[in-house]
Amino acid sequence: MTTTTANKRLDEIETYLTPKEWAVRLADEGRKYPSALTYMKALAKLPLDELPVRRPYYAFEEQAGERHPGHKPEDSRARRHLTDALWTEFHTLKLLIRCVNLAVQSKVESIRLQAALQLSALHALILQDAFAQTARQTAALLTTQKQRDAKSERQAVLKLLAAFMEADIRQTPSDPVPPQDALSRYPTPLAEWNHEHTALLKDFFAHRAAVELIQEQHFDGHPILFLDLEAELTETARTIEIAVATANECLKCRAELRHAERDAAECESNPAIALESIKASANGQRAAAIAQKWQHDASFEAIESDAEQWGRWREEHVGQG
Repeated sequence: MTTTTANKRLDEIETYLTPKEWAVRLADEGRKYPSALTYMKALAKLPLDELPVRRPYYAFEEQAGERHPGHKPEDSRARRHLTDALWTEFHTLKLLIRCVNLAVQSKVESIRLQAALQLSALHALILQDAFAQTARQTAALLTTQKQRDAKSERQAVLKLLAAFMEADIRQTPSDPVPPQDALSRYPTPLAEWNHEHTALLKDFFAHRAAVELIQEQHFDGHPILFLDLEAELTETARTIEIAVATANECLKCRAELRHAERDAAECESNPAIALESIKASANGQRAAAIAQKWQHDASFEAIESDAEQWGRWREEHVGQG
């Protein structure tokens, strides 16, 4: 088969592609390159009529011509109406691909920074926790001492130790000893970290689920993210999952220690992060709402640019007939 024959057959096939099939091909073209930047550089070298975002327009005009081949005014109107409808559908899908990639890029950058900061904070909390364990035990020893002549020194040490303990304990001269149930009445820093990281996890996995939802609903399950962005998404997931594993291991050690100290109240205040449960519930209302917003944004942008862009292109290439 000669190159000319192959190109002719390809043109014939392209003539009958649907807007969705063209959009999938557009996404696949972008994913042939390592990044969005290299893809754009490659596009800059192509002639205008060979651009992946331009070729469908010619195919849609051919489709409309075959389905409405007459020369009457109604045939001409039908051709234009069908061509416009096909172009609008493809144009909206094209904008949806761009909208999703831009939104995910922004979200990944934000979450990756937050995840790195939270992982660093977690390491600091683990070190603080180790000292707090020692501080608690030392404070307990000091409160059992009966030397009244060392009361002022004991009071100073207790205040210093309380600063490293995990509850917001306020001491007064009449209450020099930290209350024994303080830790059960105040959230610990690790519990607060747990809550914040869980919120981050839910946000991240909801966005990832929204991407999958868009791909299933509009692109027959084909991936639409650029390869470099897809890699960043995977790396971000790894970072936040490492933080979860580290936190859960720390919580497990704390629970074992509290159990040994018979402090069940604090054990219950620091539940482990249920990562698999968060993943399983990600594809819910939140993901659907995110996907719906992306669709709305793409549709709105298509309406804004549709008439002007397509009208200009039609005047240049289709003519009035």
